[in-house]
Amino acid sequence: MPDSCETMVGLRLEDVTPGTYTLNFKGDFDPVRTFQVKDLFTDSVISVRSPASYEFEVTEQPASFGKSRFQFITKNSLPEPVILIKGDTLFSNAATENQWYLNGQAIAGGTQPFWIARQTGVYQVETRALSCIKKSAPLSFVITGANSPEPLTIYPNPASGSVIVQGISDITPFVIHDLNGKPVHTGMLSATQNQVEFSLPAGVYILSVDKKSRHTKLIIR
Repeated sequence: MPDSCETMVGLRLEDVTPGTYTLNFKGDFDPVRTFQVKDLFTDSVISVRSPASYEFEVTEQPASFGKSRFQFITKNSLPEPVILIKGDTLFSNAATENQWYLNGQAIAGGTQPFWIARQTGVYQVETRALSCIKKSAPLSFVITGANSPEPLTIYPNPASGSVIVQGISDITPFVIHDLNGKPVHTGMLSATQNQVEFSLPAGVYILSVDKKSRHTKLIIR
């Protein structure tokens, strides 16, 4: 069966005699989709779960059989993605399967739940579940002096255990967030103490300094 956000397939009833029949549904049903059977003869819609059955009558009326009585409908429950803004960082409300766009073009490597905007333009994020694809509303983002601070540089990255943060001149707090925005590690940095030590599971994080005005992606291996 083809897959999309909504798919409709006709169920044929041919070479049948008048009588009572049953449609039986078995097996594992995809939890991200809903399934329905539409009976055009009785003008009814049945939600299908596994196991399930639907009893129906075939009469002498042509509309009670043939290729146009039943429609099997699947709908993907994927919500439309939404972009949230924190400083110069754009966040998708979808945790996985993201693709960021700038001015209608896919951003190479832009597949994380966040994107640090370095250019003025129109941003969108696209998410998918199976072959169902949905794109957020366009978001116009303008780089100004207030939201384009000096890029934050760390090394090594990927890292395991610690990183050096460059460009720190004053005593400033830092925070490491996971991709859900949850703080997982905090501390203080200065010009002479610019090493961040951590013990975190492998994955992708965001390291922020200067009260979250500067960010960078931190990969822990």
